[in-house]
Amino acid sequence: MGILSRTKYTGALTAVALAGSLLLAGAPAQAAKKPIDITGFNASDQVITNSNCHRVKISAKLKKNYTGITNVGYWLTSSVSRNGGEVDSAWFADTTVDYVQICPSFEGLGAYKIGPTDISVDYEYVDRDGYQSYGFSNYWDTTSKTIYLRGKTKSTLTAKRSGKNVTLTTSASVYSPEKYRYAQYNPTAKLQVKSGTKWKTIKTTKLKSGKATFKLKESKKKTYRVTIPKTSWATAATSKSVSK
Repeated sequence: MGILSRTKYTGALTAVALAGSLLLAGAPAQAAKKPIDITGFNASDQVITNSNCHRVKISAKLKKNYTGITNVGYWLTSSVSRNGGEVDSAWFADTTVDYVQICPSFEGLGAYKIGPTDISVDYEYVDRDGYQSYGFSNYWDTTSKTIYLRGKTKSTLTAKRSGKNVTLTTSASVYSPEKYRYAQYNPTAKLQVKSGTKWKTIKTTKLKSGKATFKLKESKKKTYRVTIPKTSWATAATSKSVSK
């Protein structure tokens, strides 16, 4: 459902909430409780390789308590925000799955928070006089989940040998949706050498202007690679191995 129609629906819910609040006065004790609790969300981190907006699937995990009520209908609006500013909302109307649109070229890379959620529930119940009545509950659920939009990281490694001296040069770039291209990246990189079936870190350095050089004294031919760790806004990367 589009954002515009969600906005219209929110206005309609406000009117229903006002009417429902009048009916709650005569409701039994169980009708005043929260019929639905959110126990969590399922949503995947995203790897960004272009500047397009991304359609992200969100599933809500619900715990329902319909004791004493029937014909239950619910509407959940879960905020999706970055740095405290809402970028979209997931809307669940008698369902637990929705899709939101996130545009990293505008909103940026990094952490996005799902939640809190505005919950509206309508239902029927039998009142104290035995009559079928209508009830409405509206409340907030603070359950949240954080997902990450990370730019794709690329890493390269080249090697040259002169006698016992080995010079290895690494470079790194990360996709920048704001720039619509891969951009220079200056992470901390680990130079590793293969030892049997395992890799051993022998040097660590921070790249400058997207590059770094390692100089070694090594008479034997060995196999090397560079690894870059994952951050909140960039993926991890491992270069192709080189032997010198």
